[in-house]
Amino acid sequence: MIWKSLKLKQRCTHYYNNIKCFSALPNYYVSPQNEDIQKQVLVQGYSNARVAILNRPSVLNAISTPMAARLNRLYESWEENPDIGFVLMKGSGRSFCAGGDVVSLYHLINQGVFWLEYDM
Repeated sequence: MIWKSLKLKQRCTHYYNNIKCFSALPNYYVSPQNEDIQKQVLVQGYSNARVAILNRPSVLNAISTPMAARLNRLYESWEENPDIGFVLMKGSGRSFCAGGDVVSLYHLINQGVFWLEYDM
């Protein structure tokens, strides 16, 4: 593996050692602040459970990098909440999830960016 920077190597090494590292992806690629990301990963809350709904049925709910970032943040916050007993993840439409969004992954790879979907 070729490391583009020491920081990337440290984050990836941390991932392999601790399985909790998020990604070597810069924040500007994954910040799920726009409204589209909120619509692409819907959340339902119940007294002791949470439901994450993948909502991109036109692409069989393929997980884009911003979606993966949002899911990871949700899971981390739910993991720390002692009132949540279980988490369910489901997909809208006819498919649960096609996996990583290959089109967006292709564009990120061409920009020299490490991929996030496989860190989850």
